[in-house]
Amino acid sequence: MAIWISRQGSSVHKGAAEEIEALLDNSNRLHEFISAARLEGVAVTPSGVIASISKKVDTSIDTLRKVFNALENLKNLSEEFGGPDKMLNELILTLDEQISEKLKEKRAAIEKVVEDYAQDNAVSLSYKAQRLTYLRENIYQQSEVITDSRPVFDEKGEKIVEYLITHNLVVTYFRHGRPENIHLAMDAADVLKLRKACDRAVIKAKALKRELGERAAS
Repeated sequence: MAIWISRQGSSVHKGAAEEIEALLDNSNRLHEFISAARLEGVAVTPSGVIASISKKVDTSIDTLRKVFNALENLKNLSEEFGGPDKMLNELILTLDEQISEKLKEKRAAIEKVVEDYAQDNAVSLSYKAQRLTYLRENIYQQSEVITDSRPVFDEKGEKIVEYLITHNLVVTYFRHGRPENIHLAMDAADVLKLRKACDRAVIKAKALKRELGERAAS
């Protein structure tokens, strides 16, 4: 999702400007898009919902993604600046002249659409679910268990008397948007404990889905 103007800054980068243009170019269909979103189910991320809407309104996924990104950001900025009217005043000042003029022409329609979008629909709720999912200091990316064998030598260091099989759990995660690694030494018992914990997590997720039905997403 694009990061737009806020009280901490007053610039709109290229990607955000493209999203505003897509919004304005499709201004006569925005209510159709939002109505279609209200008929969809909520997902962990908005991409699946947008793909489903794309088929029903015969509009490309890329265009809809830009439109809904713009609506989501306009909704958030509206809350930050104290309403759609004040938000658009600020936004118009930050855009280039061509887009600003188009926004001025369609200002009333955009204000109404932002208010309509702010009401619950599958896309806005999926954006919220996505934020809640990743609202953590550290975000898991991937992991790998590296196994190796370490020899144990006798007192003189001339003979190998034993081998130790060890495991190293390497976890890659995002911290404040940057990838970092952590290495954890494990023995065979630790590997089994980790496997049981993962298996249990899968079982618990299935149990929650069964109890909560379609509302549950993972």
